[in-house]
Amino acid sequence: MTIEYSKDIEDPPEYIDLNFIKDFTENALRQTDLKILKAHIKMGSAVGDNFCSRVYRAKIQYELPNSPKHNELSVFVKCMPPIVGVSFLNELQFFAKEKITFEEILPKLSLFLEQDERFSGRIYHSLKRPVNCLAFEDLNVSGFQMASRESGLDEKHARLVMKRIGQFHAISMHLARKDPFIPKFYEFGFLSRHAIKPGSFLYGYIEGTAKALYKLISRWPEYSKIAEKVRRYNENLHENLVQAQALRSDDHFWVLNHGDLWVNNLLFRYADNNQVTDCAFIDFQMTYWGSPGVDLNYFLYTSIQFDVLKNKREELLKVYYSNLLAKLEELNYKPLPSFQQLLDEVRRRASYGFMAHYAIHPMIIQDKSTAGDSSLDNLADKDFAEKKNDQIFSSKQLEVTLRYTLKEFEKMGVWN
Repeated sequence: MTIEYSKDIEDPPEYIDLNFIKDFTENALRQTDLKILKAHIKMGSAVGDNFCSRVYRAKIQYELPNSPKHNELSVFVKCMPPIVGVSFLNELQFFAKEKITFEEILPKLSLFLEQDERFSGRIYHSLKRPVNCLAFEDLNVSGFQMASRESGLDEKHARLVMKRIGQFHAISMHLARKDPFIPKFYEFGFLSRHAIKPGSFLYGYIEGTAKALYKLISRWPEYSKIAEKVRRYNENLHENLVQAQALRSDDHFWVLNHGDLWVNNLLFRYADNNQVTDCAFIDFQMTYWGSPGVDLNYFLYTSIQFDVLKNKREELLKVYYSNLLAKLEELNYKPLPSFQQLLDEVRRRASYGFMAHYAIHPMIIQDKSTAGDSSLDNLADKDFAEKKNDQIFSSKQLEVTLRYTLKEFEKMGVWN
């Protein structure tokens, strides 16, 4: 067997070796008596599309016994090489969390979907040394594809995401009653106290974007009151971030949150007339047990088009709730949360949406021509990160959005 690398790979990943390829190919096909002929590896995403990992697409040519026909298997391999100064990947157990989610949790959740539905693809194999790697089913082969992160999702795409995440949350509630491992294993999320401690890369990154936001809106005279509230919010930033996610005694209900529900972690399938028909999730590195307001606010304030956010936000929440409720009723789950209780959860976690809106959204909507240097390695450099923030916060598209959303966050009492 030979391994070929595409020209777009500057530093060939030697850890994706013959043994790893053989293991994930046999697992994918559920067959061991095959002969692998060749593996061709190329980049699976551009820099700026995946901030915490390197993704490769491997095309494997193989033969089955007693058959001269050459077959091909396409596999996505996600690798997480260690990055100097960036510890939150290990502190939040990114690798272990995603591995266990794909191997143990997603198959159980999918049992409660219709026969032709699924939340994500299969995991084929994992490698822990010398570099954390996970080999996944390539959902592109089944017709799934990524939408534009720069443009954001239109209403039809957003409604489909609301449907699927409503089902996901509902089934997780049912499953957690039977399996206490779920709330315990997923107790730490993106804004857990130990992951964003002052001095850490993650806290430094969020703090930099919070300062960039204040720097921008302090130049808008008509937003002086909001700017002052943001300034005070920044003075107590660490505690504000922790409390945005933390479980509360008055929470109405908890679910298994995807935890990183933004446009590049969503794949869509289309009919022949280009109408979107299906949605699948990828990247379960930050999955978290807590309020559904975490996923909902994160998605709404990072990934949908401005006019959809402005005009269809409550309708999207109704789509989510109807699918959550339908699945809970199907599973005989009681007591059922009310729509008002859902709205309470979304409002209480509006501060999580605010964080996502200034720390994640500006990076997402930057043009591809400027996104190529947005890697964790570069963002770990404070001088680079400051210049990058100045660049992305100068976006006219972002300014239009912020002039609306900041007033909405003020109405929701995010800075009270």
